[in-house]
Amino acid sequence: MNGYSASEKDNIRLFSEINYYLIQLNQQLFITNVIFTVICLLYFCCMLANDIKQTRSFRSEHHKVLVNIQLTNFWILEQVKSIIENENITYQQYNILCILRNSIIPLSTKELSKRMLDKMSDTSRLIDRLVLKGLAEKKISMIDKRLVDISITQNGMDILEAIDEHNEKIDRIIENLSTEELQLLNRFLDNLHNEKISSNN
Repeated sequence: MNGYSASEKDNIRLFSEINYYLIQLNQQLFITNVIFTVICLLYFCCMLANDIKQTRSFRSEHHKVLVNIQLTNFWILEQVKSIIENENITYQQYNILCILRNSIIPLSTKELSKRMLDKMSDTSRLIDRLVLKGLAEKKISMIDKRLVDISITQNGMDILEAIDEHNEKIDRIIENLSTEELQLLNRFLDNLHNEKISSNN
């Protein structure tokens, strides 16, 4: 690693270690869901067509980590969605219900949008569908009459409790990683998140 600063060396080492654990995780993912993996690979080949034509390989460890994380994310989401959709709700609706359950006060549409994992979702439409299903309710804010407060109903809580019964099945998605490896992977990903937050401030 001659020519790199100490900080750059640390970053390269961090990305290499993340790759190591993601590759171990992906070994199980590829074996258990070959068809989905092929679709994802085709998708990323299209996204990275220019890079593939130029180099036929990853241009750097950073590039490899980014693709690895995206591929793993897509696969895990598909596994979780297959459980959630048995309760006749979408992953985005599930995300909103979880946010509402974990909040001690009702939340505005704007606040829900900030907290959602999928920032591209149409939060207002998702909330309306949850209200129609009786899983959430809307009331005029007591603090600001211009705003609407959203809260989870008992039916919404029941749906989440039914999904919670599958938590062990969800955890088994990454059962091939040891506790120590999971802790390390969490630490590496936290470092990436924290660096992103710091750069935005």
